[in-house]
Amino acid sequence: MAKKYYESKTPRWQRWIIWIIAIAMAGGTILTYVVILIANDNTDANPTQIAYNKYLENYYKEQEEEAAQAEAIRAAYVAFDDAYADKIGEFDAENVRELKVEALRQGDGAAVKETDTILINYTGWTADGKIFDTSRKTADSEATAISLSLEEVIPGWTEGLAGQKVGGVYLLSIPSEKAYYDEVMQSHPLYRLPLKFIVEIKEIQ
Repeated sequence: MAKKYYESKTPRWQRWIIWIIAIAMAGGTILTYVVILIANDNTDANPTQIAYNKYLENYYKEQEEEAAQAEAIRAAYVAFDDAYADKIGEFDAENVRELKVEALRQGDGAAVKETDTILINYTGWTADGKIFDTSRKTADSEATAISLSLEEVIPGWTEGLAGQKVGGVYLLSIPSEKAYYDEVMQSHPLYRLPLKFIVEIKEIQ
């Protein structure tokens, strides 16, 4: 006798609906499981994120402290020679449109060439009158001359000091395009600022 299979009395259209609902419920369960896994992964990642955020916080705090310390040091900067202190002060940045050189003391030595390495004293400041660098760091110290190549400085120095004589002291008014102007210098604090310097040429090396 042949085995008789069970025959459902449920209409076919109802069975289709039941299958669709079952598949939808299964899909929802799977989606919920995936969301839980992702949430757990994010929870696991939180300690790393917290540590990274703490690192950034400490890093920026250190940067701010270093900047404050550097500003305090710069605040003590003075002219390399007190004789020229009254030359340092605020100036109108808009008026510094071309390179100008003023001899504060004429030199009597050899003329400097654009390719020379020279020994100098110097003081530089911005339009607000603040000294940003100098060869004399405090009022109770002596100026410390530095050696530099005129081929490795900003164009305003190369062009402004070439032809000047050893022993002379020169005031350089440098427009921004002859200072720290190139885009590669965007991170430089003096980027595209007009500057002024007083430079004493001590010798050609």
